[in-house]
Amino acid sequence: MSGRRHGLEIGINLGQKDMFKPASGVAGAVVVVHSKGTMPFPEDYGTLLSPGLYNVIGIKLVRIKRLSSPYSDCISPDRDNSDRDVYIQHYNVTFSKTGCQKTCYQSHVMETCRCALPYYPRKGIPFSNNDIPMCDDENTEQSVCRNRKELEFGDNRLNCDCPNVCSEDIYIASKSSSQWPMAKRKNSVIAEMKQLYPDYFPISIDKGDSSLEENILKRNFLKAAIFYEDLNHELVSEFPAYTGFQFVGDVGGMFGLWIGVSALGMVQLIEFLLVAVYSKVRKSYTSKRRIHDTASCKSNNKPISAIADNK
Repeated sequence: MSGRRHGLEIGINLGQKDMFKPASGVAGAVVVVHSKGTMPFPEDYGTLLSPGLYNVIGIKLVRIKRLSSPYSDCISPDRDNSDRDVYIQHYNVTFSKTGCQKTCYQSHVMETCRCALPYYPRKGIPFSNNDIPMCDDENTEQSVCRNRKELEFGDNRLNCDCPNVCSEDIYIASKSSSQWPMAKRKNSVIAEMKQLYPDYFPISIDKGDSSLEENILKRNFLKAAIFYEDLNHELVSEFPAYTGFQFVGDVGGMFGLWIGVSALGMVQLIEFLLVAVYSKVRKSYTSKRRIHDTASCKSNNKPISAIADNK
């Protein structure tokens, strides 16, 4: 069923005090809703959940169907494209355009900079050399080369052959949030977290000092609800704007317009010719018959005196 009451509700411990080297200056959790068998990329498509808040995420399904050749170069997700997408080999997932682009990016860095990016796979079928070491941040030459390739990748200048998938499901997420916990339940939630995570709440905290405990709760814990906004889904499907049958029909129509010939016109033309020939023959036959009748009348109407003389 749809609605927040029928979704997934979770509590997350961020554990900020256990983070040894944060990847960014942002505290929170990233959630990605994706189809089964596809590779998630939280750094690109994730929804950020803020600590100390009740985060609500409503999702909608959008199903996309693209036309294959000759209308586009999209490929079937069921095809084996492990030579383009290294994630297929490592995680047994289907082909994705994002995975292909990241594989292409890693391949260019490995070939040009002679090192591999640490946050992408560096061993697999798409790479010609699987023994290249990880890039070293302290190596100036490698850093300059990596920055140059990153700019080329951002400007789409690496000429990566990464087509779209002909059929894919995308989940559109909309997020809202509110204060958590509410004032009347703050003490009970803190007590519950103390039992579950005693290391996060030092024993030395004064029992009367609730502000420090509240600060620890806000920095390390959050609550989230993920649910379907609607059980209906949106279908985005491509159709040919102009087919071969339409082309043949249009060409025939144009010829009919230019030459003035059609099936009905041909019948009318044949009928006209037959009527014209029939009229001509009938007129000629009627004219000969009149001449013959006139000659007969003249021979039968000779003068009487001429007949007597002959006698």
